[in-house]
Amino acid sequence: MKLPRITYHSDVQPLPGSYIVPQGPKSRRAYLVLTSREVKARQPRKHKVWALEVERLGQAAVPAGAVTHPIYWFSRDRKPRPGQRRGA
Repeated sequence: MKLPRITYHSDVQPLPGSYIVPQGPKSRRAYLVLTSREVKARQPRKHKVWALEVERLGQAAVPAGAVTHPIYWFSRDRKPRPGQRRGA
């Protein structure tokens, strides 16, 4: 089974065993970091870019006192579904 992957932008490397916790009122998930490696960004960035393999969890599963890193999702255009025309 393939593990979910997240691209994370930060100068601080999330180490295996730490948690990525999304910020926002609708956030219900958290992510346990299994592997972490630095990757080259497609566009110049102010921060380093990390490729993370993670395990999805509920936010209630994050233990108290665990090392956590916040994540803020970048908005992006949705890809059109196959068979749909643009602008429809």
